[in-house]
Amino acid sequence: MTWDDVLELVRQTVSAGHAEATIERPGLRLYVSTVEPAVAESPVDDLTPVLAPVMGAFYRRPAPDAPPFVEPGDEVGPDTTVAIVEVMKLMMPVTADVAGRIAEVCAEDGAMVEEGQPLFLIEAVS
Repeated sequence: MTWDDVLELVRQTVSAGHAEATIERPGLRLYVSTVEPAVAESPVDDLTPVLAPVMGAFYRRPAPDAPPFVEPGDEVGPDTTVAIVEVMKLMMPVTADVAGRIAEVCAEDGAMVEEGQPLFLIEAVS
């Protein structure tokens, strides 16, 4: 399957009026969405969201048999890796970007996430 074939599948999916679709072929799994992701509002002002840097598969652990990078209640620093997002077989680390405590995990492990979607909420630590 060529890149032009993939683009044509996306065009057909969008022109057919589908809001979202997953296209699977041998060696390829493509998720297409025309829906704007819902932005979760922080229930408390002192919570900072960690957002997905790109659209892809969200993983809380570095390997299927490994423990999660972080759990709710864990303290993190700005450079702490909290997850990875896989896009086209490339694993992109997600860092906390702020110091604090993990208050909530907002995405399901292994789920497709949209760019800008909240993955975690971090509570400021005094």
